[in-house]
Amino acid sequence: SRGCINKCAFCSEHRVFEFYRSKSAKIIFDEIQYQIKKYHIRSFSFKDSLFNGNLKNLEEFCDIAITSKEKFSWNGQILIRKMSKSLISKMKEAGLSGVSMGLESGSQKIVDIMNKNFSMSTAYQLIKLLHGTGIQTSVNIIVGFPGETNEDFLKTINDKFVKAFDQ
Repeated sequence: SRGCINKCAFCSEHRVFEFYRSKSAKIIFDEIQYQIKKYHIRSFSFKDSLFNGNLKNLEEFCDIAITSKEKFSWNGQILIRKMSKSLISKMKEAGLSGVSMGLESGSQKIVDIMNKNFSMSTAYQLIKLLHGTGIQTSVNIIVGFPGETNEDFLKTINDKFVKAFDQ
């Protein structure tokens, strides 16, 4: 994909790419199959900004990968947003091994200033679901964002997000 469905205050992605667009699930899967057959590659790392910008397309990709019975692993960056447990299970079954996501802060105040467009409860639920499914899960953190206080920073390191990774 190219672009992002968000316009975070610190990011240039929406300035570089005016809108979010992605290839079809079938085209992405066909490209993976080509790499598997030609080069015997079995692990893929998507380096776009997010692979969950279009959830319908993501689910279709997972369905194609599962139905094909082709064994490969993949990982990449996602956006924190509501995702169903069934989709996350499909992603795991389709070979997803790991995700990284921009949590940036454990403080709702700071996340709102950043224009991240998610709630702390959505972030926590997503992290817990991913980690609980066995998908390697990591978060990106920004420290010292304008307006961040020591109390905001402590919410990031002491909050329930750390506990979500322990469960």
